[in-house]
Amino acid sequence: MTARRADRRVRGVSAPTNDDNSRADGSLRAKRSVSVELLGQKFTLKSDDEEEYLRDLAKFVNRKLNEIKKATGRVDTGQIALLAALDIADDLFRERERTKDVKRDVDARAQKLLCAIDEMAQAFEMSEVVTSAKAPPRVAGSTGS
Repeated sequence: MTARRADRRVRGVSAPTNDDNSRADGSLRAKRSVSVELLGQKFTLKSDDEEEYLRDLAKFVNRKLNEIKKATGRVDTGQIALLAALDIADDLFRERERTKDVKRDVDARAQKLLCAIDEMAQAFEMSEVVTSAKAPPRVAGSTGS
């Protein structure tokens, strides 16, 4: 596990350790314990995230676990957990691909808009050059009559 991944894990949900109150940079964080239930088993999560967020995560995971349990008819919690993990990973990978597609689309549209703006700016500059070339020259000191 890389340092970055470890930081993300500590920031989210982590198993209790001896230094639960210190961050990698030496500063303190406010850890809280939140009890949740997954497939009828109670777990205590230690995290610096908000309790509501942790409960929402647990509800999401529990929903996936129960979907897998119902769809497969399996009773072994280890198998259910692994299948749910695969299902969640599949959702994550598909969402990442959709995000890449959206980013590509946004980039392409932004590029088209920039090109259109550049064309309009060039057309405007050209019209100013033509307009100033048609204007009669001003003579210093003339009154116009």
